[in-house]
Amino acid sequence: MFGGLSISMGVGDFYNVFNALTQMPKGARTYLHKFNSYWYIPDKK
Repeated sequence: MFGGLSISMGVGDFYNVFNALTQMPKGARTYLHKFNSYWYIPDKK
């Protein structure tokens, strides 16, 4: 029961990982700020 509760509490994190893998361009970086996540493509130097 504790395991099921723990998995259900992490659904938002799993959803963010799924979105990052399917929507971010290759080579992009992501960072979190409070409850938001942002991605960017770093400059090539």
